[in-house]
Amino acid sequence: MYFKLSKLIKRIIEPVRFKYIKRYINKENSSYRILDIGCGSQSPALTKYWINTSEYHGVDNGYWEDDVEGYKDIDKFYMLDLNDGLLDKIPEDHFDIIILSHVIEHIKNGEFIISSLCSKLRRNGLIYIETPSARTINYPSAIGFLNFYDDPTHIRCYHDSEILPALQNNNMKVMRIGCRCDLFRVIIFSPIAIIINLVYWLPFKRKICSHGLWDILCVSKIWIGVKK
Repeated sequence: MYFKLSKLIKRIIEPVRFKYIKRYINKENSSYRILDIGCGSQSPALTKYWINTSEYHGVDNGYWEDDVEGYKDIDKFYMLDLNDGLLDKIPEDHFDIIILSHVIEHIKNGEFIISSLCSKLRRNGLIYIETPSARTINYPSAIGFLNFYDDPTHIRCYHDSEILPALQNNNMKVMRIGCRCDLFRVIIFSPIAIIINLVYWLPFKRKICSHGLWDILCVSKIWIGVKK
C-alpha cells in the first residue's frame, strides 16, 4: 500500500533531483541518454516520466524485490558491485545525464566511481550526485532516515574536498554544490510533517518520522557537474 501511494505521489509531485537536473541540462537536446546508478525504487519509470529519455541505462548490485516490474522500463541493465570499481561494460562518451542519487554513502570508493563515470558522459553531459550531508551525523534517529546511521548500510560521508577533485580533475565544470532544498516542499510538506510528529509520532511512538523533513533540515548534499 505504501509503495503504491509513494509511486502515485511521485507521479504528481516532481522528485527534487529532476528539478535540479532540468536547470543545468543541455537544452539543445530534445531527448536524453540517461545512466542511473542505483536504479531501483521506481527510478526507471519516474525518470522516463519526468525527463524525455531516448535511452535509459541502469546500474545496481541486484534487483529490488518490491519493484520487479520497474526493470521492464530499463533499456540496458548492468548488475555491478560498485565496490569492485569495474565499469568497463558501460560505454564511454555516451550519456547526456548520469544520476548518482544516494549511492556513494553505501560504498568506500565513491571518488573513484565518480572519476570513472565522468568519461561516460558526452560533451555538455551532466552528472548529478546526491548523498546524506555530514550534518546528519548530529541529527536524532528517525523512521525513514534522519541520522546518517539510521540506515545500517551507510558506511561513509563524503565532503567537498573529496568530491570536487573527482569532478574537476576529469574535465568537469562544477555548477552547484550545497544543500538539497526544494522551497515547495519546505512550504507545503514540512509544516504538515512537523505537526504530525508533534501530535502523533513523538507522543505515541517516541520516534520522529522523517517524511517531509528532508528539505527543511537539509538532510541531503548535492553536487552537479557539466562536462566541458
